[in-house]
Amino acid sequence: MLNPIHAAGEHKKNEGLIMIGGPSKHCDWNESQLISQVTQLCKQNPRIHYTLTTSPRTPANFATHMLGFKLENLTIVPFEETDRNWVAQQLAACYSAWISEDSVSMVYEALTAKTAVGILNMPVKRDNRVSRGLSKLVGDGYAVRFDSLGHYKSRLQPVPGFMESERCADWIMKNWLDGVVQPQTLPIPQLS
Repeated sequence: MLNPIHAAGEHKKNEGLIMIGGPSKHCDWNESQLISQVTQLCKQNPRIHYTLTTSPRTPANFATHMLGFKLENLTIVPFEETDRNWVAQQLAACYSAWISEDSVSMVYEALTAKTAVGILNMPVKRDNRVSRGLSKLVGDGYAVRFDSLGHYKSRLQPVPGFMESERCADWIMKNWLDGVVQPQTLPIPQLS
C-alpha cells in the first residue's frame, strides 16, 4: 500500500505507538480481547512508554475503558486530539508500533517508517486478500503477532527498505520511462 510516510526519525527504543482501528468489513470488534492484549503488552514491557491512539472507527467507549486500567506506561491520545501529521511524527519517534489487525493501511505506514511492527489480533470475518496479505507480512518477518507469552519480543525488529512508493517509482522509471526522449523546450514565439 502506497503512503506518504518517510523513514526519517529517532526511533527511540523506549517509545512505542499503539494504533487502534475498529469494526470493519474484514474484522469483527472484540473490545475485551483488544484491551487484554494492550494491557499485557504494557505490563510485559514496563520500560517502554506507549502512546495509544484511536481512529474514527474506534467505538467511543474504548479509550474510556483503557483509562480505567491506569497503566503507568500508557498515554492515550484519541484521534480527535491529533492533527494530520501526528501519526507520522509518532512513527518517526518510536521504535515499535502495535496496530490492531483491522488497520492494514496503518501497518504499511509503520513499515514504511522503519518501525518494528506488531499486530494486535482481532477476529477475522473471513479469509480474503487483506487477511492473506497480513498473514504474508507476518510469515515473511515484516511484522509479528502479539502473543500472551511474549514470544514476539525476540522477533520484533524494524524492517529496513520497505519503501513501496520509492520501489514503484523506480520500477516506473526503469520500465516505462527508460529511454523516453525528454521533451525539448520550444522557443517562445515573438509577438509582432
